[in-house]
Amino acid sequence: MGQSANAYGSRIGFHSAYDVLDDIIGSGEEFEEIFILASPLNLLVDHHQVCLKHRSHNCCVLDNCDSFLIFDYGQRGLAVECERYNPAGTGTFRAITTKRCVSHPDAVKAALIEVQQKRYHLVTWNCQHFAQHMLERLSNDVEHTDSEF
Repeated sequence: MGQSANAYGSRIGFHSAYDVLDDIIGSGEEFEEIFILASPLNLLVDHHQVCLKHRSHNCCVLDNCDSFLIFDYGQRGLAVECERYNPAGTGTFRAITTKRCVSHPDAVKAALIEVQQKRYHLVTWNCQHFAQHMLERLSNDVEHTDSEF
């Protein structure tokens, strides 16, 4: 899958994800939490995204601020975005799972490499399978409830 950008500024492709992770490694940042985000596709099925929260050192304010790395896997492959806002608070997506995660970006790269050769299939390998894979590889098995946010 080649690299390109969509109209929303997302970077497309696994290699783009690796580039973003390399930038995070270079800045010394580490991940704190993994979220699985869901947005309804229809009455029966949700689209899932993976969101990793990290503390950014490149903030406009004096203190560090939270940043969110979002992986969106679908028919067109993997898209990756870096956001300053929590996408679970936008109304479009809701966090269905939140856990502490393995902190080093190299662990995220390793989890992505494991599935890089997989091709989207509506039934056997889709956004929900991708999200579950990332959650299994990266979570520290400490789940949070909505009341902790």
